Amino acid sequence: MDFYDYTGVVYNKVDRKGRVSVPAAYRNVLAKQGLDGIAAFPVPAAPAVQGSGIDRIAEISARFSQADPFSPEFADARMAFFPDVRELAFDGDGRVTLPDELIAHAGLADQAAFAGLGDHFQIWEPEALKEARRAAKARIAEKRPALPPAPEGRG
Repeated sequence: MDFYDYTGVVYNKVDRKGRVSVPAAYRNVLAKQGLDGIAAFPVPAAPAVQGSGIDRIAEISARFSQADPFSPEFADARMAFFPDVRELAFDGDGRVTLPDELIAHAGLADQAAFAGLGDHFQIWEPEALKEARRAAKARIAEKRPALPPAPEGRG
């Protein structure tokens, strides 16, 4: 997977059954990985749903496997994370059906905004995304943080 596979913002309709079309560019990324759906979970610190291929969940799981299995912090983190992950299959039209708990967490009604964040994407209520992006840009302008170092093998 290329690091910048998920970019841009795409707005799509959410129907009354909770179905929403995953942007075609994101589906193409997933198809290259041989995936026919997404992994989704609530973002703990924001009213959003994080989405990616199941490969991202496997990567997170591998990182947990490197931790002390008896650490209370990691046990809590596993309990808070893994039970909330949902594997959502695409229907014939490239849609997924979001479970009620994910719709409620993100405050979705009739529209969803997909925000590409490089190696994953998030699904937001459109106005909440606009506010979150405005706040993030303001913090960046104020702090001017340096980028983290490039991953090994990338320049």
